[in-house]
Amino acid sequence: MVKVKRKCWLMLVLSGISLVCLPNRAGAATTSGSLTADEIWSGVVDITGNVTIPSGFSLIIEPGTVIRFSDGTGLHVYGRLDVAGTSESPVTFTSSSTDPAKGVWSGVYFYDSSLDQSMV
Repeated sequence: MVKVKRKCWLMLVLSGISLVCLPNRAGAATTSGSLTADEIWSGVVDITGNVTIPSGFSLIIEPGTVIRFSDGTGLHVYGRLDVAGTSESPVTFTSSSTDPAKGVWSGVYFYDSSLDQSMV
C-alpha cells in the first residue's frame, strides 16, 4: 500500500466547515505506466509511454500545462482526471514530434469506471 502525503486546508463554506485535501506535489510526474499515487501535473510534461490513471487514483492537470505525447502513446483514464485549464491559461495536449501529424499520439481514453468522476 502506498501512502500519499496530502496538503489539507480547513475552509469555511457558507453553512459549515469543510476539510479539503489535495495530493502532494512532491515527486515527478508519471510519464509512462500507471500512477501509484494521486498526482498534480504542471508546466511541460513529456509522456514517453502509455500512462494509466487506475481506478481509485486522481490526476489533476493545472492551468497552462502542456502535455506532449510521444508517437503512439496516450492517456488511459480508469480513475479521476481533472483538467483545470482556463481560457486565459489552457491545458494543451499535443504531440512531442518535431513534425506532428494527425493521429501521431493515440489520445485520451475514458473507461466505464472514470465516467462519473472526471472533469475536463
